[in-house]
Amino acid sequence: MILSKYFTLIKRWGMLHKKSAQENVAFGLAVLKYYLRFNSKENLQDANVSSEELISNLINILKDTNFVCTSEISATYPGIDALDKENKLGLQITHTKNTSKINKTIDKIRINKVNEEIDTLYFFITSERQKKYTIKAQCPKLNVTTNNILDFDDLAKLLSKSQDKLSKAESELMKAMPRLYQEGKERYQAMLNNILETRNKLDRRVFTANKILEEPEEMLLSLKEIRIDIQKDGIMNKANPAVSDSFNKIINIIDDVESKIAVQYPDEYKKYKAKILPSWNSPEKEECLDILMAIRKDVLEQIDNIDIEVNKLKSILDNNI
Repeated sequence: MILSKYFTLIKRWGMLHKKSAQENVAFGLAVLKYYLRFNSKENLQDANVSSEELISNLINILKDTNFVCTSEISATYPGIDALDKENKLGLQITHTKNTSKINKTIDKIRINKVNEEIDTLYFFITSERQKKYTIKAQCPKLNVTTNNILDFDDLAKLLSKSQDKLSKAESELMKAMPRLYQEGKERYQAMLNNILETRNKLDRRVFTANKILEEPEEMLLSLKEIRIDIQKDGIMNKANPAVSDSFNKIINIIDDVESKIAVQYPDEYKKYKAKILPSWNSPEKEECLDILMAIRKDVLEQIDNIDIEVNKLKSILDNNI
């Protein structure tokens, strides 16, 4: 009986430790993503390493690789930012997420014969990876697949599957950006920046305009844009569970209302998707608007919850804690 309770406590401790590590990793990756959004691949402020070195180290933890930044190697390797000589792997770190960037990088590797040094190429996108990529560029003996194209959300999800890798990533981030993990201004300012980056995208007329000014097509499009924006910033808000929960609820509210519209008005919804305007005519138009406007109360409730957390952080910062 005592032994059983002991193992139960150990299991609970492990779960709590993993949750704490996940939150710390999510926070560190969120700060890194936020900074790189505005500063490309320059050195991180208040960090002990460059962004390229930190990302390379995190990929090493995830993939059990040995990437070293090419800036630390005497030879030049056009097309890649980090090299694993032993395993013949290359890593390109870029903010540009489109297919053209992928293909141009492969061409550059071929032209400069870097494929003689590597046989597999990875990409790390510091913005958000696309859902689909069409790789047309050819490079002899170079393996490039869409599975090797990662972003911060991929990194967070894949690291969380292993407690050991999660702990190592947590240590790496804390070592690289120690001041962000101390209870102080830097930590709270970083959290506030991340939240506001997404929160400000919710200030849209779709949640406030009078019904007479609205059109179903415009409302659906605006809601879709908001949902995509929140999803793109996903990892940036995971450091604050309350905020993350509210953003996820807004996504679900938008998904649910669009599904309801699609089921209730299949013909009109098909016109909307095909960009045939107007998609709705009276009286269906007014009914559709009523359904869309009915979600405002629930969405605004979640926005209020987010603003509460924002004000808490602002209060902490104002008091210089």
